[in-house]
Amino acid sequence: MRLFPGLSVLTLGVSSVDRATLFYERLGWRRARDASSRAETLFELNNLLLRLAPSDALAADLGAPDGHVYAVHGQHYGDEQAIRDALEQAERAGARLFEGVRARPGPGASAAFCDPDGHVWELVYDPRRLPAADGSVRLSE
Repeated sequence: MRLFPGLSVLTLGVSSVDRATLFYERLGWRRARDASSRAETLFELNNLLLRLAPSDALAADLGAPDGHVYAVHGQHYGDEQAIRDALEQAERAGARLFEGVRARPGPGASAAFCDPDGHVWELVYDPRRLPAADGSVRLSE
């Protein structure tokens, strides 16, 4: 087993979801209205989801230290066991774990770690957004 060599979602911790959403919409990016909420916004980019979430809520969700602005590199997995396997491999490679696998708001589970330089990775299982064979995740089909 190895960690999937790619990204499916990039989460940016922002001070104002509304302001950040407006910024990206002004760039011409289309918000995924069905998948977005008042608490977070999702944009479907080319083979990548961009998620905007409040920095403080993001830190709490990750079990990470508060007070940082986070950019979280995410990978979607097909089930909870795949997350556990990837998390164990990351730890063996020298990652610092924030918490183990935990339930997410809504369906699914996630875990987070940082690499030796402090870059945050989140491993996600969400049955509503299962990865395709190439690792890409789509909001709609």
